[in-house]
Amino acid sequence: MKGNPLLRLSVVLILLLALLWPICKITLGETRKSSPSSPGHGSAVSLSTNPPAQPSSWKATLVVHAAPAPMDCSITQCGRILLSGKDRIASGEYRTIAEIVSGEDLVISSGWENDEPHALRVEVLAQDRGESLDKSFWARKTLEDAIAIPANVLP
Repeated sequence: MKGNPLLRLSVVLILLLALLWPICKITLGETRKSSPSSPGHGSAVSLSTNPPAQPSSWKATLVVHAAPAPMDCSITQCGRILLSGKDRIASGEYRTIAEIVSGEDLVISSGWENDEPHALRVEVLAQDRGESLDKSFWARKTLEDAIAIPANVLP
């Protein structure tokens, strides 16, 4: 590319400055809103007063079916253990009732002794409703995956 290096540098700087405004607008967003002015009080700037929505929690039955039976199996949510080895009801089957928080993922962890293909199915059955979520997983020696609990689907 031929031309004066100072001219090329100034063109690049102008283009970067032109992009700075939209990028700042997108990344920072509008966090302040001006409130309407009332007589004698002037205008004021305030932060948004809408509190964040509190996640709803509800009771659900968690059911896990695994073939072949894993050495260990657990389901956690927000750092709380909802299902573990103590909830085993049969070889490869686990069941418990737990308090689920809407909008937070359930993290499923499981491990087997060998490197063969293994299947695991997790069901989340909402109590007092006919709604449910389920997901099947395939893994070799270990499984670490999640089920998204939508904030607006279940109670």
